[in-house]
Amino acid sequence: MALRHAVLAALADRRLSAYELARRFDVTVAHFWHATAQQLSVELARMEAACLVVGHEVVRDRRPTKRVFTIASAGADELAAFIERPTRPTAIKDDLTVAVHAAEFGSSAAVLRDLAERREQAEVKLADFHGMAREMLAGRTEEEYLETAERIGPYLALRRGIAFEEQTAAWCESTAHALSRRLDRARRGT
Repeated sequence: MALRHAVLAALADRRLSAYELARRFDVTVAHFWHATAQQLSVELARMEAACLVVGHEVVRDRRPTKRVFTIASAGADELAAFIERPTRPTAIKDDLTVAVHAAEFGSSAAVLRDLAERREQAEVKLADFHGMAREMLAGRTEEEYLETAERIGPYLALRRGIAFEEQTAAWCESTAHALSRRLDRARRGT
């Protein structure tokens, strides 16, 4: 998947400035795609040149003019074509998993610290994601939402993010427990 497809998906619901897009990425698609604000600005310029998005100047009182972007018909076509392509399975590329794999060669304490930090990050994301889910559901049950909402794709993608962060937190906890037990045994000489 190219960054442009994630940008088009984010713009499918509303027009956004580059800054707003970066913030939206952090809270909506960060669980499946990461991009810096600079990468997003560069990509928006490329996409505008390719007529996939349209930029509009918005004049504001006592604040600088901002440029907002909407998806163009060619962008909608590009997004539809992307959806039709077969997807490829994802692979985990995670430095913490490599550190755990090689934990016996270095400082288990460092790996335990990183596991605790990653678990905390997952729990913070989970709280954010659950808050987003509550906002999307707006008092409806999940079943009601899935039956009546205009668009359910963002909610379904959010559910994937929730499942990922729940699994990450659980893995960090069980892995830290196993490494701690092994470290304790090594200290006792058993």
